[in-house]
Amino acid sequence: MNNIPQNLPINDITTQTAQTAPQTAGTAAETAGAASLGLWEKVKANFQPEIWVKKLDLSWDNVLVYIEYFLGGFAAGFILKRYLISILIITIGVIVILYGLQYLGITTINWDHAYTYLGLPQNTTLSSLIWKIITWLKNHIMVSIFCFLGFIIGYKIG
Repeated sequence: MNNIPQNLPINDITTQTAQTAPQTAGTAAETAGAASLGLWEKVKANFQPEIWVKKLDLSWDNVLVYIEYFLGGFAAGFILKRYLISILIITIGVIVILYGLQYLGITTINWDHAYTYLGLPQNTTLSSLIWKIITWLKNHIMVSIFCFLGFIIGYKIG
């Protein structure tokens, strides 16, 4: 609490206190000056692009990957807004025709081969497929964000 040594004579105590007072006043003036900095000065003082580049791992290769996913999301959003009804009608029509042909015994769909072709295990269920998608999104968060942003912008423009 008391940072004045107890074994000094009184003259030394007043000299020591007088010497430390200007230092404290200078520090208080600097603190007041720092407190009066505007928002822009604080941002400029704390903005260090090198740290952001390291934290976000923004190497040239990664930036190209982010741009690719952004453009892919943009294209998907643009096409989805323009041709959603056509895509849904064609997709539902193909699924109904395939199931109808399988029901009539005209054709057989080898689902095991279809799962292998898509890179899925044979015992894939809807919940396991959704879990795999969520896991991939968590592991590739930056790519997911850029793809989502591209999709939203493409959907708004389309």
